[in-house]
Amino acid sequence: MAMIGVFEGTFVSQFTSKPLMGLKMGRIMMFIQKTFSVFLCASLAILCLSNCLACEPAGMGGAPLDKKLRDQVNKLERRIIRDLRQAIHSPKQQLADLFGGKSNLETVSNPDKVTGYLLPSDSETDSTKKLHDRKRPFSLTAADQEELSKLLSTHGNYEWGARYLCGIRYGIRIEFQKGNDVVPVYLCLSCGHAGVMLGKKESEHDMRSENLDKQTVFPAVAKIVKRALPDEEAIQKIEIYQQKNPYNDTPYDVHLKKLRKDFRKF
Repeated sequence: MAMIGVFEGTFVSQFTSKPLMGLKMGRIMMFIQKTFSVFLCASLAILCLSNCLACEPAGMGGAPLDKKLRDQVNKLERRIIRDLRQAIHSPKQQLADLFGGKSNLETVSNPDKVTGYLLPSDSETDSTKKLHDRKRPFSLTAADQEELSKLLSTHGNYEWGARYLCGIRYGIRIEFQKGNDVVPVYLCLSCGHAGVMLGKKESEHDMRSENLDKQTVFPAVAKIVKRALPDEEAIQKIEIYQQKNPYNDTPYDVHLKKLRKDFRKF
């Protein structure tokens, strides 16, 4: 589902694996602008960045944004800058915040019990019935439980500040239990997303979520799920690919500096 990835001023096509630098490739930029302008800015406006090829600033080949869309872009800008600053200055707190606090992070890091659930695929995206379904539990080996806990509770295993244009569909719920505390972690095996939903929240939109590192972590998590569900055809058909232009190869301060520079142009 992750057809186009957008982050740090770069468009990455899953099919080419080579970055198209948004502000430097005029002809490609104009072609993509005409092709995707309506789709990106109308349907997915909240995810457009200042260097989105469909939202070029005036003077760069595109029309200026209206106030509503500009406000949405500015809101996203502030959120990404906040995430990058926290990744640099307080990574431990950022990781704890993802799971809803230090106690929940400890539950994921050192659980007494780990149980997986295969979620139904025919329910509506935000269906409470789907997200809380318990009809298809599955178990993991002790080694896989330990590896999964370590993968999900390590700050460097997430792409903090990265944003992708993809349709997230959580198909797996992993419940980490320690004493009476239970922390559910939802996994999208299409685009490598991990979400945490706590309390009375009932929909995917209420989740804290982050992208897993696409080079090593997402493939490792997907392989664990595949080992746990050898007879599930849909799971076994999932392609495990390693991103060739990994986001985390670039230090967060470099991402932050470039993002601020691009938004000043905006």
